[in-house]
Amino acid sequence: MRLFFLLLFTGLSLFSQNNIQQYKKMLDEALKMQEQQQGSGEMDIRIERVKGDVKIITSSEEEVSLTDNYQYPLEAGDVIKTGYDGYAQIFVNNIGIIGIDRNTEFEISEPSNDMIFTLDIGAIVSKFENLIKNKMSLKIKTPSAVIGIRGTEFGVEYSKFGEETTAGVFDEGEISVYPGETEDENQAIKIGKNMEVSLNPSSKRAKVIKMAKLMKYRRNIIEARKNIIKHKKYWKRFDRLQRQKYREMLFKKRNNTLQKNGKKQRNIKNKKRSGK
Repeated sequence: MRLFFLLLFTGLSLFSQNNIQQYKKMLDEALKMQEQQQGSGEMDIRIERVKGDVKIITSSEEEVSLTDNYQYPLEAGDVIKTGYDGYAQIFVNNIGIIGIDRNTEFEISEPSNDMIFTLDIGAIVSKFENLIKNKMSLKIKTPSAVIGIRGTEFGVEYSKFGEETTAGVFDEGEISVYPGETEDENQAIKIGKNMEVSLNPSSKRAKVIKMAKLMKYRRNIIEARKNIIKHKKYWKRFDRLQRQKYREMLFKKRNNTLQKNGKKQRNIKNKKRSGK
């Protein structure tokens, strides 16, 4: 859009017929480029460490610890793992934020317009704008449920103890919760604001109740509201070169850290051998 207006204002200063034809050609190319970018389905998904132990494990099983508070791009197959003191935020374009609580494993399964994220253990709290309006969809999968999101403030928690999934809505929106691994509309459970449901393999009939288990994350959703507003204000989409650059920076830091740690270990061993 900025490119469009730049060319528009530049065109006002061109008066000859040849320049007008050239300007029109440039404008057409810019509009085509913009349409391709909007329809590409490529999402700008980033992670920002807030505090504590936060790691990214890639699909090729490379592991890197985040030690600063910069935003780094995420790719399909990346798993975010937080420690006992860790907390991170994931931003999706300029329309959504996902807070990843401590002791959580969260995978970027499908980073397209039809987003799929997987919560293997732990808890997330999220705020998204209207996804249907933005021609997008979002699903959160756990080992015992699938949660369909349209645009809302929601939380999901999965505990391996009892294989229980708890999903709920905070102050706005609605979600659909499907027991098991498939989206059977006949079994869909609709959850409205300030309500939640808990599911596990032994549940015969899930009961929607007033939010209780997820209330402990209310402070996180308040922070998410503030942070998505701030993010929208300064957000600019990373192009592919920028994404590649920042990924390389992240893993270069990892390699430098490994080299330093290896050098320290060698020095310690040498000192022990020399009796110092």
